[in-house]
Amino acid sequence: MVRRASKTGDAKLRLEKYLAMIYQQAELHDNAINVWEAAAKCNKSSYLVWTSLTETLIKYQQLERAAGVFRDIHTKNLDWPEAIWEAWINFEQLYGSIEGLDQCLDKVEKAQYQVNVRRAKEAEKAGYQGFQVAVEVKPTTITETATPVADPDIVDVNVDSIPRQRGTKREAEAEPIGAHKKAKMGW
Repeated sequence: MVRRASKTGDAKLRLEKYLAMIYQQAELHDNAINVWEAAAKCNKSSYLVWTSLTETLIKYQQLERAAGVFRDIHTKNLDWPEAIWEAWINFEQLYGSIEGLDQCLDKVEKAQYQVNVRRAKEAEKAGYQGFQVAVEVKPTTITETATPVADPDIVDVNVDSIPRQRGTKREAEAEPIGAHKKAKMGW
């Protein structure tokens, strides 16, 4: 439905949320799940789609499907993989077994390592490209101007008065005599 209106879709998934909520209120649970599955096919790298899908599956007690989704997507190149990993760990703590939690933590640790390596390579590549851009920029020539050099033995100090040191607050300004503040009327 969203793809018909715009090829890029809605990054905030507003229409999908509304449609899923309508299906939930009409107690058409499978249709609500289908909305998120269709959105996941179009937005494969969006953590928001995947967390919405797993939350909907959990809400309707389809725990095996939710666990399967987490296992399938934990190594995908997502826009915020840490959110998925945290949701998976919470899921396993609430609904899984100790063995499932241990497997989850191991897989998340490996996935974190892979993401950190990928991000380091991307940062290195971006830094190298930034360096090349800096090298390609032509340096500007600096012209020398005659600047008088001050004699270090001569010190010119003009001090009218020595300011008083008073903390960090500013001094109160003198109020003119006869000036009174008007009362504010809060309407």
